[in-house]
Amino acid sequence: MESLEGERTKAIEEMMDYFEGKIKDKNAALEKAYNDARSQMAEKEEMIKQIEKDADQEILELTTGYERKLRVERESNAKLKADLKLNAGIMKKKFQTMQKDIEEQKNEVQRLVVECSKLATVVQLTEKEVIRLQKELVDRDISVANKVKLDNIFLCKTF
Repeated sequence: MESLEGERTKAIEEMMDYFEGKIKDKNAALEKAYNDARSQMAEKEEMIKQIEKDADQEILELTTGYERKLRVERESNAKLKADLKLNAGIMKKKFQTMQKDIEEQKNEVQRLVVECSKLATVVQLTEKEVIRLQKELVDRDISVANKVKLDNIFLCKTF
């Protein structure tokens, strides 16, 4: 009788060791997934910062360019006023062309601002998806743990 009890105890200990190993493996996999997700989030945050930095730099460059063009245009206007009687038609056409260029560049800046906003939205949606997937992984691990418990209970009842 004692040998059967000993064998049973040994079998239970072996099963417990086996399932504890399984739990450790699952925990390690979960930790790795969590660290991977954190790493990806950090990369995305760095990418967002870089995109924002690049956009800010581009906006600054465009603004500087616009200010330079505006300054040039103002200087040109001063000359145009002096030469207005001689070259009124030609000067008017140049002014209109410059105004059109400025408007197109303003529109380009607006487009870039909208694009940055869209990228920020995409990043937010991606972060939400990562969080949802992490929760789903935790739920699955809980389900696996519950199944292991039920299997242990069943195995205990059968012995």
